[in-house]
Amino acid sequence: MRFYGQEAQEIQARKLNRSQLHPWDDENLAGNFAVWAASPEAEFIHGRFVWAAWDVEELKTRIEDGAKKNPRFLMAGIEGLSASIDGI
Repeated sequence: MRFYGQEAQEIQARKLNRSQLHPWDDENLAGNFAVWAASPEAEFIHGRFVWAAWDVEELKTRIEDGAKKNPRFLMAGIEGLSASIDGI
């Protein structure tokens, strides 16, 4: 079983001026990411902190490279706390 927390993305309202400098997320990003994150392909993000706006192929490479150096790469926790919860 997997659990995901997701915040609202920065989606620009249609009434706002699209010429503003802020790079807005596509309105389908959150839903598409949630579907992908629930798939077997996303197993590598299990227990890691990621953003929906990150490129998936780049994310795979960065997590693979980062996890080689530090197995807890992109995982939340408390530095120095050695307790674990049933295999996490």
